[in-house]
Amino acid sequence: MDDLILEYFNQIDKALIKVYRQTELRCVVICTEENFSRLLQIADIPELYIGYASVNYNKTKDNQIVKQSWEIVENLQKLRRIAAIIDANEAVGKGLIKTDLNDIYTAAKEGRGDLLIAYEDYIQPVRILDDKLVDSNEDDTASDAVNIIAWEVISRGGNAFFTCLDEINGLGEIVLKTRY
Repeated sequence: MDDLILEYFNQIDKALIKVYRQTELRCVVICTEENFSRLLQIADIPELYIGYASVNYNKTKDNQIVKQSWEIVENLQKLRRIAAIIDANEAVGKGLIKTDLNDIYTAAKEGRGDLLIAYEDYIQPVRILDDKLVDSNEDDTASDAVNIIAWEVISRGGNAFFTCLDEINGLGEIVLKTRY
């Protein structure tokens, strides 16, 4: 019986790996602790599984399962944001931090943006003139600098985090850690 269960989990793992390779999405598993342990034993890419929530047979409605999953994802996101802020703070002494909006934009366009961190609610309307960001608070057709910069960073292999954590206070409302 154990072999059949492991084979079943192996088939699930193979199917999830196909999806992961196409989307890079990772998975939260809702199951018993014992079954999660078995799944990890046979998993080809254990990092694919970001966590599990125990099955509560008294609360198995879809919204309860989604709530359990979201709690795991939310906790992981918070840990990743904290790690990003620590990384940025450590990079200050190495001269790898940009805090001026135009310096951030230029570095991001050049592909030097490794890690962008911005406050969740930070918005800066701008227009791009001569490869510079120009403040455009009065212009209804202006774009948001954070969106422009985040796109530049992510499209060139960097990471972007939006946070409301107070740990970013010492860095400013938007900060970019450069690769070099």
